[in-house]
Amino acid sequence: GGATLRLREVVAGGAPRWVAAMGVVPGLAVLPHFDRMSGFVGADVFQRIIATAPAGVTLVGVDEDTALIHDRTEWRVSGRQSVVVYGVDGQKTVYQHGEAVVLP
Repeated sequence: GGATLRLREVVAGGAPRWVAAMGVVPGLAVLPHFDRMSGFVGADVFQRIIATAPAGVTLVGVDEDTALIHDRTEWRVSGRQSVVVYGVDGQKTVYQHGEAVVLP
């Protein structure tokens, strides 16, 4: 399955808490409005969110005005900003409009 973050709890001052998600794309947790997230929660909490991702889950941050689209053969970025992927090893990769995104 996948995971989701209880962001409202984090914004209200709680610790990052991940819960099971629908698992539409197993092993992924998608964070929408990613470019604005650190502004919502602050830089320290933002780093804790990344650091506390469940084991074996790849984090995918999708910026505003941007989409991550699957066309049956690959994932691709579309839009004016970027998609950030944090692999299970913590490695950060940034993808721009038109680029293919490597996901597990």
